[in-house]
Amino acid sequence: MFSRRSPRDVVEDTTSWFVPVGTSPTRGPANALVTVVEFSDFACPYCQRSQQTLDELERRYPGELRFVFKHLPLAMHPRALPAALLAIEAQRQQGERGFWQAADRLWESAPALEDSDLERIAGALGLNVTAARRAIATTAPNAVTDTDADLAEDLELKGTPHFFVNGRHVKGAQPAEVFATVIDQSLVEARALVAGGVPRADVYAELMKQGRRTAPPERKQVPAPTASEPSRGPRNAPVVLTLFCDFQCPYCARVAPTLDVLAREFPRDLR
Repeated sequence: MFSRRSPRDVVEDTTSWFVPVGTSPTRGPANALVTVVEFSDFACPYCQRSQQTLDELERRYPGELRFVFKHLPLAMHPRALPAALLAIEAQRQQGERGFWQAADRLWESAPALEDSDLERIAGALGLNVTAARRAIATTAPNAVTDTDADLAEDLELKGTPHFFVNGRHVKGAQPAEVFATVIDQSLVEARALVAGGVPRADVYAELMKQGRRTAPPERKQVPAPTASEPSRGPRNAPVVLTLFCDFQCPYCARVAPTLDVLAREFPRDLR
C-alpha cells in the first residue's frame, strides 16, 4: 500500500501513539533509543519492499534501533495467514532468532507462499516439519495474530505496511529519508529523556505513558441510497451494501466477482 500522505505530512505529524511491544518478536538492542514497530503482511509486495528500507536504516543507525514485528495478514492475501502461522511456529520452536530467520525466508520466497513453499522453508530452517505443517493448516483462532489485529484496530490501521517510530506513525512504503527524519527527531527526544535520568532501556516505556490510545472506531452511518445513485437488487431489500470504488484500483476489480456471488446467493435480500 502506498500512502497518499506526502513525506512532509509524515514528518510533521508528531502525534505519539500507544503501541506496546508485548510478546512480539524483537531484534536489535533492548536499550535502543528508538523502537520501530512494523505491522506487516508476508504476502504484501509493499511490505516486502520495505524490508530493504529497514535494513538500510539498521546500517545507518547501528545500535540505536530496535525492530518489533506485528502480524497483520490481510484477507485479500489468502497466503498471508499461513505464512504468518509458519513464522509464529518458528518462534515457538526456535525463539526470536527462529522468527527472524523465518521472516527473511518468507520475504525471499514471496509471492510463492503455497504450502509446499512453506514446508520447504520449514525444512531449511531445521524446524519440526510435521509441527510446522500442522500449524499452517490450522483454522483455529491464533492468539498472536488476533492480539496484533486487535491492536491494529485500536490504531485504526487499514492495509499494510504501517510503522511506528517511538510511537510516531509512518504510513506505507515510505523512502528511507522519511524514516530517517522521524528517527533523528526521535533520537533528540530520547536523548533528552536519558539526560534527565531515564535509563536507556526504559525510554520506550516512558514515551508510551504519554501515547495516544484510540478505542475501536464506532460504526459509521452511511446515508440510504438516493434514486440518482446506481444500484442493483430489490429496492426493498433488507440489506443494502454500499460500494466506494475506483475503476483503476486493482483491489476494487478483484472484489467484483465476490459481489456477483453475493447477488446470486441473496437475490431477494441484498441491494
